Amino acid sequence: MARAAAGVGRGQPRPCLDAGRSFNSYDKTYGSIGAVVMLLMWFYLSAFIILVGAELNCEVERAARPQQPAPAGQGALPGPPATA
Repeated sequence: MARAAAGVGRGQPRPCLDAGRSFNSYDKTYGSIGAVVMLLMWFYLSAFIILVGAELNCEVERAARPQQPAPAGQGALPGPPATA
C-alpha cells in the first residue's frame, strides 16, 4: 500500500496537468485567442458606432421636420382652465 501511494506523485502524469503539455507553444494558442477577442471587440465597436449613427440620424430628422400643432383634444396636455 505504501509503495502504491509513493508512486502516485512520481512519473505518472496527472490528467488535469497533462492537458497543458499538449500545446507546442503557448504564444500560438494565446495569439489565436487574442485574435478572436479582438475580432469580437471590432464587431462590438462597429455595431455601437452604427447604433449611435442611427440614433443621431433619427434625432436630426425629427428636429428638421416642421412642427404641427396637435388638434384640440388630441395629444394636448391638460392645463389650467383658460380665463378671459
